[in-house]
Amino acid sequence: MVSTISIRLTPILIRAFARPGIVAAACYAMAGAGFELMADKGPVPVEIGSRRELFIDEAIVDSHRGLSWKMHEPRKAEIALQFDAPWEGNNCHYVSVFKDGQGYRMYYRAVPGRAAPASGEGWENFVCMAESEDGIEWRRPNLGLYEFKGSRENNIIPFVDEVAHNFAAFRDENPATPASERYKGVGGGRRGLFGYVSADGVNWRLASDDRIITNGFFDSQNIVFWDSVRQQYFAYVRGFYPEPERGERIRGIRVATSKDFRVWTDTARIEMGPAPAEHFYTNAMTPYYRAPHVFLGFPMRLLPIRQANLPRDYDLLRGEGVSDSVLMTSRDGFRWERRFLEAWVRPGPGILNWTDRSNAVATGVVPTGEEETSVYLVEHVRLPSARLRRLVIRPDGFVSLNASAAGGEVVTKPLIFRGSQLLINYATSAAGSVQVEIQDASGQPIPGYALKDAAVIFGDEIERRVNWDNQGWDIGESWPKATDRIVARLDANRRQAELGWNVAPLVGRAVRLRFVLKDADLYAFQFRD
Repeated sequence: MVSTISIRLTPILIRAFARPGIVAAACYAMAGAGFELMADKGPVPVEIGSRRELFIDEAIVDSHRGLSWKMHEPRKAEIALQFDAPWEGNNCHYVSVFKDGQGYRMYYRAVPGRAAPASGEGWENFVCMAESEDGIEWRRPNLGLYEFKGSRENNIIPFVDEVAHNFAAFRDENPATPASERYKGVGGGRRGLFGYVSADGVNWRLASDDRIITNGFFDSQNIVFWDSVRQQYFAYVRGFYPEPERGERIRGIRVATSKDFRVWTDTARIEMGPAPAEHFYTNAMTPYYRAPHVFLGFPMRLLPIRQANLPRDYDLLRGEGVSDSVLMTSRDGFRWERRFLEAWVRPGPGILNWTDRSNAVATGVVPTGEEETSVYLVEHVRLPSARLRRLVIRPDGFVSLNASAAGGEVVTKPLIFRGSQLLINYATSAAGSVQVEIQDASGQPIPGYALKDAAVIFGDEIERRVNWDNQGWDIGESWPKATDRIVARLDANRRQAELGWNVAPLVGRAVRLRFVLKDADLYAFQFRD
């Protein structure tokens, strides 16, 4: 990541560059070197309103010391689906999951039997649908649409084989979308993707006669979704890029946008900064439901040059390589950051999960409880035990700013917010703590919201309201003394509207947040009423 150095143009500097052409030349030169030119009034505040801000990157961070960014791996939970129906088999894959009203819906590719060879030639591909009330227990509805071995009691949705190979669907929350097109999906082969629409997610029709996206390679799962923040559709598809130093082509990711789902821009390679070139077989990109201005991506990383020592019985089923999944983030959909080069999901113990195309994160991040978020992972690909597992992670808990026992702090850029209270998502040890100071745009503590007024917060909460006027029980304070002070505070509540938790007097004003942490993780914050 390129560091940015801010230079304030003072009258002295302006006079120094006062000769014709010098100012423009200097500005261009400094901008190219990573300098950011500011007016005398300082940097332009970031208007965040009441949206939730995650500490996944440095987008809202001005400075920090004693802290580090920490990636948190998900917990592997129960098996969501064992691919053991008669029309399913060892190469079920390409799963997409989303919240659907009060329930959940899933689409996936089913390939019956022990499909071989690994190239996919001669496979019989089906699109299947599953449903759930809670995102935990899943069922296959009897759709009655396709006859498989003499019976229509199955969850198969008829599609031509080219589309069924990699069909991916989503629920379209575009307010301009007619009810007849509430569900949308894409699928197709090397010549491009067809777009599909549906009123119920079961009965599908072509959105147009022609393929809607043709610039790229499409022999993988390709993702489309509605972006409610930027009011457009995004598509992420496969690309191949030459890697001369390695003497091979690298599987990568391309992006396109559309206003109506039918007419798309040309696809372009996503920007990934200094991250090394690696094979990304799938991408699993999606807006994060709790902060939709942030995109998350979970590409399956393939290492074709490695081979696990599987049991000999599986020799005819295996492909080339081993795989895991990594974490990427973006705030505009085009420029992506891989702050962590390590795996987000490792194959883990057990040799059967060390097959190529295993450990692929399904498309979709969904809430499955007030204190948990779920994603889904394809395991044991190509083997008779192929399955889909649910992964669990804390809401907003993909990345945190982490402080050791020695402590540290972070100061945000100037922000303009809406809301009467500040909520934080945090976790500490028993001895750890979080304190929050609100500063003006120049970095001076605002009276009543200074660090000396801030309650010492400790615990582990998804949403904790921040208090000032030191209303909490300070670490090291005796219990009787704390009790007396808290009782006195409750009896003398006259300043609650001014201090306490109320930040409404600061609405519309540019402020900075200073978080002081000890043995703690800070995941996110949000202003709201």
